[in-house]
This record gives sequence, C-alpha cells and structure tokens, in this order.
Amino acid sequence: MDKSLEKIIEARKKQAADRKLVEKLDTIVRNLGKKEARCTIVRGFLANTDEIWEDTLVFNYKELRIVNCGDTATEVYVVKGNKERLVFNGYKDEEWYYQYTHPTMLISDISDVIEAYIPGEWEKYLPNLYREAIAEGRKKEKEESREIKREFRDDFRTRWGI
Repeated sequence: MDKSLEKIIEARKKQAADRKLVEKLDTIVRNLGKKEARCTIVRGFLANTDEIWEDTLVFNYKELRIVNCGDTATEVYVVKGNKERLVFNGYKDEEWYYQYTHPTMLISDISDVIEAYIPGEWEKYLPNLYREAIAEGRKKEKEESREIKREFRDDFRTRWGI
C-alpha cells in the first residue's frame, strides 16, 4: 500500500477514535435500536459451539441507519433513496486471557478497531442521539434493577410461604 495512503488511513482511524465513535454508536444502537432480525456469529475456541445466533439491533434516524449484530462491529449507513453507503464500521476489540490459578476469564486490553470511516454530515446527529441514548440506558437500568428486586422478593415469598 502507498505510504501516503497509509498515513491518511491512520489519521482517519485516530480521528474516529478521538471522537469516540465506536462507544457512541454502540450506545446509540443498543439503547435506541430495535431488534430486527437474527444473525450468526462465528466464535472462537471459548464458545461451546462455532456459531451463535444473536439479535441484530437497528436504529434508523433521518438518513442514518445504525446496525449492530451481537458483539460484532457497529456499522453506519447513509441512506438516500434506495441506496446505502457505508460510512463507518468499528468495534471494541477485547483481548481475553485465562488465569489458570483462578478459574476466570479476564480482559487484558480493550481497544477500538476502525475498519471504515468517512467523515461527513451524518455526524451532526450524534451528540443529541448519544445524550438520548444515555438517558434511555439509565431508564432501562432502573427498570432492570426494579425487575431484579421484584424477582428476589417473589422468590423469597415463595420459598418462605409469605
């Protein structure tokens, strides 16, 4: 590959990382997106099976389409008419290791991996969507906490006949 092209790509990757696009887009699609379909993910040696079915989350806003399949990359498309253009593809890369002295899996490093990034007008929507997604995430956490407490309470009532 041409050295100048490599420099441009590295600069784009740094720009996307500095803007925390992986984190923001993942938060948006997970908290505001809807389950649209199922997708297959091929896992590594840690899984019991080679293929796992995951939910595909999709969030559409104006001309943006944000897609995430399970724990894989989040992709952003700009949709105009019936044409889609990929403008971002990125994911969190987690390096796992097994600690033999204590039977747990540990994450040793998490980094953003940017596979594609075309800066543009589509990014102007992200600050407001990110704030909305954080607020929605807090609501979901509160509801999940209430549900867990409710389940514990019901379990104790059942076990103690109360």
